[in-house]
Amino acid sequence: MNKNYSPKDFFRHVPFSFLKRYFDEKGVLSNIDLTERNEDSLNLLYQAWVDLDDNIRGLMETDFNDIHALSNETGIKALLEESEYHDEAESLVEVFEKNNLDGFENRAFWSFFERKYLWHGALSFKLADTMPTTHWKRRSGLGNHTLKHDKSSIALFEQLLGSYFNQTHAMGKDCKVDNLKRISQDKTLEYFFAYPEDYARRSLEWEQVNNAKQLTPQARRRAFQVIFVFCQADDTLEIWYKGGSKVVTELQKIFAKALLGIDLLDQKKPKFEYDLNGFKNDNKPLIYSPDSGISSILVNRLRLTIWGSKDKISLESEPTFEDSKAVYTLFEKLKKEMQGVQFNVTQVGFIATFAPINGKVRTQKFSVSFPDSTSLKHTEHDALLRKVLADSGIIQKPRPPKTKNPSS
Repeated sequence: MNKNYSPKDFFRHVPFSFLKRYFDEKGVLSNIDLTERNEDSLNLLYQAWVDLDDNIRGLMETDFNDIHALSNETGIKALLEESEYHDEAESLVEVFEKNNLDGFENRAFWSFFERKYLWHGALSFKLADTMPTTHWKRRSGLGNHTLKHDKSSIALFEQLLGSYFNQTHAMGKDCKVDNLKRISQDKTLEYFFAYPEDYARRSLEWEQVNNAKQLTPQARRRAFQVIFVFCQADDTLEIWYKGGSKVVTELQKIFAKALLGIDLLDQKKPKFEYDLNGFKNDNKPLIYSPDSGISSILVNRLRLTIWGSKDKISLESEPTFEDSKAVYTLFEKLKKEMQGVQFNVTQVGFIATFAPINGKVRTQKFSVSFPDSTSLKHTEHDALLRKVLADSGIIQKPRPPKTKNPSS
């Protein structure tokens, strides 16, 4: 993950040739020598940057923040994924190699100049991949209805979302939805980034008044965000929303009505997406092929609930080569101390190890929580691990929910 943006650190890592090109296009800092990178030239550049007019510097800072946000492995992969939807003679990887663009900063800054049409999608995917994972909720078995993403359907989606938030929370009267596609494990994911209007908030801002700056309170109406990810092949809908599960249920209904053409009725029985009770024992099989690139997946954490109680117990122990099932040793001790007590497994933590690439071994921790949450996203490695969950029977295949045609 990137460190927070700071201009001096940004200047230190990006190519001076790209900075010069950027400043020349903006018509600023032409008197700064950017032919040789050293500490003196960095200090001179930084001081000239600080001395720029605030408004001019502010506009450029937004560009540099975006370039910084994509100057990492996740950002470059987002650019590559977005480029797959554009008819280009050469792949973006081939273009990077031809132009000797090795570092993340080089590739991101070059793409800012030469592939600006990828920018919005790549930044959106990067944002989705860095959202707090606890707020993602999944629902499957929607009935295999064909997704509609024409302008009129998206306009209806915007109207229904805005109306819902306005009537229930007195916000969201205006709403904008962007639709973007993404490939994950040869499956097309349809992303819908919704931006309803948030409550007005007052912030202190520096303002130029009569040739002097003063700190004044300003009321702003910003947008909050809801992200919908629909996979037609799996008949699944995932929603990121920083709010309660009841709201997420209503958002599922709105999505289904506007973009699937159905009224999604509540199921009578409690729904769940992940079946974790198989992990009460240490012999639950995790299925993946030798050519998947996965070397091993081990359990390192269990969260348990006691039958008839809301009490939770968490067990965690890092597996080792000598004791790959260390967390189950703790579980056995717990069961001996609490004889006769029955447990449900409501969260499982894993450590996945991938086969070495160029001598580097990649490990990744992730979790799955009952009933419908996982920390996995839709990046390349996460998609592989999602497939393991499906192939191992951890992802359930519930019966399609009751639906009715809205016109009936």
